[in-house]
Amino acid sequence: YHYPISKSYFINILYKDKLFEFIQLSEIKISRQLVKLIYKSEKEIIIFFNKNNFDLKGWEITDQFNNKINFSLNIVSTNDVYNEEIFKIPNLN
Repeated sequence: YHYPISKSYFINILYKDKLFEFIQLSEIKISRQLVKLIYKSEKEIIIFFNKNNFDLKGWEITDQFNNKINFSLNIVSTNDVYNEEIFKIPNLN
């Protein structure tokens, strides 16, 4: 089963407007290495950023069965130019 991205919390990170809204409505916690944005709606979403350069490090959600699901990233380059065909962001449904 392929879970549609339009139904994923990941969509909140892909679109600038949604990410901006998410940031405005989140509680911010800062630790030694991370900045955590904790967004509580129907589900809690925590987004992690590197404290030094604010690179996205990942996120954590709780699924419908109360399982914690973590996704982590390691960004290796920024502001590089890529062919638009490589990364296609689908339209919202």
